[in-house]
Amino acid sequence: MIVAAAIISPAWHLHPTARPKRDKIALRERLRRGLPLLRRATAWYLRWRLSAFLDEGWTAADVLHALVVLADDSRWTYTWRSSEEIRHVPGWVAPPAAPAGPNAAYRTVQAEMERRRQEEAAADAAMLEAWRARRSR
Repeated sequence: MIVAAAIISPAWHLHPTARPKRDKIALRERLRRGLPLLRRATAWYLRWRLSAFLDEGWTAADVLHALVVLADDSRWTYTWRSSEEIRHVPGWVAPPAAPAGPNAAYRTVQAEMERRRQEEAAADAAMLEAWRARRSR
């Protein structure tokens, strides 16, 4: 009998985005194989925890980065000497994997778009007021 793990290539790259369900399953299995700590979490838990991120287009490299680096590009600090001392792996995976929200560049672009929208609205209002003033003469 052939098991599903035998079909999944251990050479799965970390940077392509997994689109079909088969590729997402392979990516999760690649993460479990690549990071010994994740082997201690169940496949079901990783599927549940990571599904939202993979659906949004995260790659394996993105997930690994989120597990190691905070939103402000600083490293997570731990009170243990090694990952072997982590007793509850699902609890360790949950906080770092949460989306950090929009970064500063995204917020800057959004603010600029909002400023332009307000300027256009003000220009449209001024043009309408000028048109009404000409019509009332």
